[in-house]
Amino acid sequence: GLRQAGLSSRLILQVHDELVIETCRDETEQVRQILEESMKQAADLAVPLEVYLHTGDNWYEAHSCRAAGYRQTGPLTGG
Repeated sequence: GLRQAGLSSRLILQVHDELVIETCRDETEQVRQILEESMKQAADLAVPLEVYLHTGDNWYEAHSCRAAGYRQTGPLTGG
């Protein structure tokens, strides 16, 4: 997880299957990798879990990618 990796980035909000992570810019790529792996392994299912990760300077910007129909793998919000 983030803490075990010694990162400054922190989970600040979880709503259902969506996470909001406050991330230091220099940790973004490492946080992406940790979150994607963690979320893909969150449940043992017969089909793989899809993970959509979006970045932005705030929640609105991160969600604007989804609203515009973009699919970007990576974090600040995941869900």
